[in-house]
Amino acid sequence: MLEVIEKIIVSIIQVISWTYVNKNLAVKDHKLKKLKNILILLIMSFCVYIFLVFDVGFLKPMILYCIMILGYKYIFEISFSESLIINFFNVIIHGICEALITLSLILILPKEIMNNILISTFTGGLAFILIIVIIHFGSNWMKKIKKFLIKSKVAYLLCLLLVCSTCILIFLKINNKMNSWNNQFELVINIFTILIFITVIMFLLQEKLKTFEINYKFNNVLKNLQELLETLTIYKKTNHENETDLRIIKNKAKGNKEIEKYIDNILNEKNVMSSKKWIVELNKIKDPDTSIFLYEKINSILNNNVNFTFHINKKVEKYNFKHLKAKEFRDFCRLLSVYIDNAYDACLETKEKEISIDITLKVDMLEIIISNTYFGTIDLKEIDKPNFTTKGLSHGVGRTLAKEIISSNNIFKEKTIIIKNYFFQYLYVKK
Repeated sequence: MLEVIEKIIVSIIQVISWTYVNKNLAVKDHKLKKLKNILILLIMSFCVYIFLVFDVGFLKPMILYCIMILGYKYIFEISFSESLIINFFNVIIHGICEALITLSLILILPKEIMNNILISTFTGGLAFILIIVIIHFGSNWMKKIKKFLIKSKVAYLLCLLLVCSTCILIFLKINNKMNSWNNQFELVINIFTILIFITVIMFLLQEKLKTFEINYKFNNVLKNLQELLETLTIYKKTNHENETDLRIIKNKAKGNKEIEKYIDNILNEKNVMSSKKWIVELNKIKDPDTSIFLYEKINSILNNNVNFTFHINKKVEKYNFKHLKAKEFRDFCRLLSVYIDNAYDACLETKEKEISIDITLKVDMLEIIISNTYFGTIDLKEIDKPNFTTKGLSHGVGRTLAKEIISSNNIFKEKTIIIKNYFFQYLYVKK
C-alpha cells in the first residue's frame, strides 16, 4: 500500500514540475483551473503512474515526451510545433536535474537509505526545487532559443529524427540486435509510440497548410489595402491642387453669387472627403495585421455623421506588433473592438457625436486612448462590475469580456477617466 501511495505522489510531482516549465515557457497567467485542463492533468498523472507500475521498455522517455506534447498543446492552446520545442526543453531539464539529484544522494547517503521505498518521492521533490531555480534564472534565454527554433522550423526536423530513431530502435529489437522484448505489452506500447509521433507530424503539416492558406488570403487583402492607400494619397494630392484652383476661381468670380455658391458646395464635399485622412495615418503602423484590423473596424463605424479623429504618433512606427503571440494579438483586437464599439454607441446619444483614437508609444508600452462624448451620468466605481451597462437589458457584455481578457493576460492594462462630458478609455500594451 505504501508503495502505491509513493508512486502516486511521484506521478503528481512529475506532472506539476512539467506544468511549471510549460507555464513559464508558453503562456503566463493561463487559467489551469478549467475543467478541461484539470482532466488532462489527471490523465497525464495516471499515465505516469502506469509507467511507474509497468515496464514499458527502453522507449519510456519518448512515450512521456509524446504525452507532454499532446497534453500541454491543448492545456495552453499552443501549436504542436511550440509544444514540441517547449517539452524538448522540459525533457532535457528534468533529465539533468533528476540525474544530478540522484548522483548527489548516492554519494552522500548510505546505501540502506537509498534503498528506502520513499527515496523516489524525496528525489522528485528535490529535482522540482532545482527546476524552479533553473527556470527562474534561465527562462528568458530559453524563450529566445524557443522563438528562434520555431522560426527555423526545427520542430519538424526534431519530430522526424525522433520517429526515425524510434523506428531504428524497434527494428534492432525485432532483429535481436538488442535484448529481447520483456513482454508483449512493451512491444505494443512502443509501436503505439511511433503512431503518436506520426500523428504529431500530420498535425504539424496540417498547421503548415493552414498557415499557407491564411498567408495567401492575407497577402491579397494587404495588396488591396496598399493599392487603396496609394490611390488615396494620389487622390488627396490631386484634391489639394483642385481646391486651390477652385478658391482662385471663386476669388475671380466675386459678385457672381451663383458661381460662388456652386464652388462652396464643391469645397464642402471636398472637406467631407478630407475626413478620410485617418487612412493615411494608418501608414504609421507598419504591421499589416494591425493596420487592416483598424481599417476595417474604423470604416465600419463611420456613419450617422460621427465626428471622428484619428492620430498616430510617428514613434509608433518603431513598435513591433509581431512580438504578440497569436492568442495575444487576437485578445488585443477583441479589446480594441469592444472599446471602439462602446465609444461609438455612446457618442451617438450626444449632440456632438465625437469619437477619437490616439495611439502613442511610451518608454515601455504602447498607449491607445479611445475617447468619446457621452450623455447622462456614469459612476466609475460601478463601471467595472459584471454586466454594467447604461443601455438596458441584454447589454454590458463588452466590458465584462474586456475585463476577463485583461485579467488573463499580463501584457495588457487599462484605465478609465471621465472629464466633463468626455469618456476616455486607455489601453496599454507592454513591449
